Amino acid sequence: MSIELGAEDAEFTPLAPRASPTAVIERIEAAGIVGMGGGAYPTARKIREAIAADADWVIGNGMASEPGVTADVTLLRDHADEVTAGLEIVARCTGAAHTALAVPIDSDVPGATPVGLAYPAGDEKRLVAHLTGRTVPATGYASDVGVLVLNVSTLFAIHDAVIRGRALRQRMVTVAGTDQWVAIGTPLADLPLAEDATDGYRIQGELTGRDVAGDAVIAPSTFSVDEPRPASWACIRCGWCASACPEGLAPERLHRAFEADAEDATVFDCIECGACTAACPSRLDLVNEFRAIKTRIRREERAMEQAERARQRSAARTERLARAADERDRHRAERMNKPRQW
Repeated sequence: MSIELGAEDAEFTPLAPRASPTAVIERIEAAGIVGMGGGAYPTARKIREAIAADADWVIGNGMASEPGVTADVTLLRDHADEVTAGLEIVARCTGAAHTALAVPIDSDVPGATPVGLAYPAGDEKRLVAHLTGRTVPATGYASDVGVLVLNVSTLFAIHDAVIRGRALRQRMVTVAGTDQWVAIGTPLADLPLAEDATDGYRIQGELTGRDVAGDAVIAPSTFSVDEPRPASWACIRCGWCASACPEGLAPERLHRAFEADAEDATVFDCIECGACTAACPSRLDLVNEFRAIKTRIRREERAMEQAERARQRSAARTERLARAADERDRHRAERMNKPRQW
């Protein structure tokens, strides 16, 4: 699945290393670059938001996303110069005074900043706090504290688009434990892993990823593909998940809320690191359960907001009609009381 690209594969005219921020951001947008660490948020929009927030830090996130997923590690080993250049391009766009390429403590990447945080070291909020001393709000984003965080694969793609004129056409993916370049849009069924995986695949890692159908394809944000998770068993209430949670939550209680189709606001404190999933002897896919709870709560909140807006519109219409009726009655009374000239 390795794809060799030459100069003839460029879709755009390469930009000068110090092209204007506007030109660079427009190129990133035209190249179709999104968050390649899994978020898939449009990168051009994220950079514009960072500029609007006067961000003075840009961090390249090269921390391992979870055990067994090494796509970013391999990319840094083979293309550290391009990733670093991508970081510098973004820093010039934003005007940020501080940059850091965060890598695991045992990595040997020239010019990078080794980070000795325990898993989940790649969590954006933890990384920002460790490198800048700033605290990202629980329900906020790094840009809220003047920091822009981009995955190293995103930075590589930015360098490719700006300096080489290439759109986002391929990415490094960990396929069943082996890192390789894969074209965007490649059917997962064409990848060299379990050929009989007709029941689907697991993308984005065993702990924090999700199972997808057998007809799924490689997206720009897909960094890992493997066989689906094995079947789970019932919760035995062993408490191992609570001991593993770095945020001190009660995953067992959240699991019960998921099963009961109930709400639990503490779920928004979950950073979706997968530590509880790794600890669970019943193989429960807890992270995806908690994501489902978040989605349900947000959906219900949106429904309530829409209902409230509809109520306000109805009340405003009723008030407007009442005022109009009062005005008509007033005019009618004035006409009736006005002396007539016979």
